[in-house]
Amino acid sequence: LPAWAAGPADFWSAVDGFERKNSRLCLELELNLPRELSREGQVAAVADYIDRLTAAAGAFPITWAIHDSDDGNPHVHLMLQERALDGRARGPREHFKRANSKNPEQGGVVKSRWWHKRENVFWSRALWADACNQALLAEGFRPRFDPRKKSERLDEALRAGDLRKAAELCTQTERHEGVKVAAARKKLESGHIEAADLPE
Repeated sequence: LPAWAAGPADFWSAVDGFERKNSRLCLELELNLPRELSREGQVAAVADYIDRLTAAAGAFPITWAIHDSDDGNPHVHLMLQERALDGRARGPREHFKRANSKNPEQGGVVKSRWWHKRENVFWSRALWADACNQALLAEGFRPRFDPRKKSERLDEALRAGDLRKAAELCTQTERHEGVKVAAARKKLESGHIEAADLPE
């Protein structure tokens, strides 16, 4: 976190208060955790991922939390702010000002474009798979995380004649409907609107 932030709550409150209107406040990654791992192993996987990610992408303010409801779906929410830490002393208001490329000391922290590059997104996905696989190996389990698309893995299994693996990969991929779609669905189900009134 920047030196002016007393803790995560202080930092994220400043993000809400000072970040420019209509800008992306944060980037949230929701990452599945191996359910076989102990909590310590899960924490180690997250820490390893963050260490290697920030070594490549830059030091971002990051906050994370592991959610586990004992439903077989442990996962981590990782929230990062795209203004990479640059070591300059600023207050919270100045931190979120527009950056000044000619006189950096007079502007805010530059927003990184790292996450806007498709190859970096895929690389970070592969990095997460490797961090999980390393944690699995450390606790005596077989590595099983694969960063490739399900369709690529299915094609590989079919070409290899591995029908058991292909059957495992033929499950429906779930997609979250999002806040707006969920609200529209609830209104439709309750009879407050008609299907014809909904946008495509």
